[in-house]
Amino acid sequence: MRDDMAGWLVTVLLLPGTWMVVMTDTSEETESPPDVRVRFSDGLVMVQITSSEQMHKVVLRKNGSAEEVSEVMWSTNYIIPPLELLPGETYCVKVGVYDTMMVKPFSPEQCFTAPPKAPPYNVRMDALDLMYLLRWDWDFERSPDATFSVDSCHNLHSKTQCTRIPGCENITTPQCDSSGLSFRGKHILRVSVYDGRREEKKKSSSAIQFSPFQDTIISPPKDVKMRLESNELFVNVSAPEWFKYPDLYDGCVWVTHLEYWVNSTHDAEVMVQEEIQPFFRIESLEDSTTYCAKAKMKCRDSNRSSLYGEEYCITSDPRSYLVAWIIGFSFLAIVVISVVLYICLCPLKRYIKHIFFPSSKLPSSIEKGFRDSSLDCIQHSFLVREEEPTDHCYIVYGEDSGQISYNNASQGNSQDSGNYSNEGPNTGEVVT
Repeated sequence: MRDDMAGWLVTVLLLPGTWMVVMTDTSEETESPPDVRVRFSDGLVMVQITSSEQMHKVVLRKNGSAEEVSEVMWSTNYIIPPLELLPGETYCVKVGVYDTMMVKPFSPEQCFTAPPKAPPYNVRMDALDLMYLLRWDWDFERSPDATFSVDSCHNLHSKTQCTRIPGCENITTPQCDSSGLSFRGKHILRVSVYDGRREEKKKSSSAIQFSPFQDTIISPPKDVKMRLESNELFVNVSAPEWFKYPDLYDGCVWVTHLEYWVNSTHDAEVMVQEEIQPFFRIESLEDSTTYCAKAKMKCRDSNRSSLYGEEYCITSDPRSYLVAWIIGFSFLAIVVISVVLYICLCPLKRYIKHIFFPSSKLPSSIEKGFRDSSLDCIQHSFLVREEEPTDHCYIVYGEDSGQISYNNASQGNSQDSGNYSNEGPNTGEVVT
């Protein structure tokens, strides 16, 4: 090889139908990887990076596992999140300069053993919406004079900085109101305890990681309003209180997640509906059936969701038989009235005939009905019509013969019809 080719790396590429020779200048020294050192400080595991660059990529893996957790940061000091470490386990970390254009070499892995948990124990965050309450456990019977302080630690450009949370310094209660923390980003919270049993206070610390955007519990919707109409169930889910906080509401497309089921003694199938607008319509309800529902808010683009609200139940109306009952009772009333009229009118007809006309037929006005009666009979429906005129007979005493004659009032003259005798009024003689 010629001297003028020293320091050059020759690469031959075989492309379809052609050759390509790439010459790379290697005379410059290759950039060295960052220098990495792991140290422990007050409950934190920190990685110190010595490098001329500021942007680095930190890769962490559990020893014996190929699974890696990586993070890009603008800092030469990095706090390994406590969430990623199990006490007593061995982990390995490496750091490389982050460059989007090319891959630069990583530092050799540095392995360490995660420290055991120190008091106070069971450090946890109760976060509801934008209210954060940090809690921990402490045995006050054994150490009644202990005081606590809480720090919020962050990775900065040059060093790791821990600042005291306002109102959480030298407190005697095992909790701290941390609602002033920013909703964005990740917070490493360190609780330090100072035990005053001895003349020189003993300090120990325990840390947790808190990400409000992911770890905050979101309150449920206000309530669920249900109403029945025409064999359909309409459900309206009221907007939750936290919708007024932009930090909670922004950055996500929220949908209303509704679950409803038939309330029965058996395990009922739970049906689900999701809508952007909090209005739902459930069709084809069963009669006299109790339906229950509950709702929550759910982020359509992630696994974030609120708590479920209270369960609300409503019972559908029984089937209405009102029209059928009206028709049935009307028909039955007609039949009963007809039977009663028939039973009552027949004896009434015989009674009228027996009282007014015991030996003859009923008058034609009653026999034939009111439709065949004359106008006078209609106006006087309860008066018996006048019968035809008949002849009247009178007894007349004759002057000459002393005979009694029977005269017809309708005739003009009277005639003797025979000889009759009569006794005198005083003597008893017979007059002929």
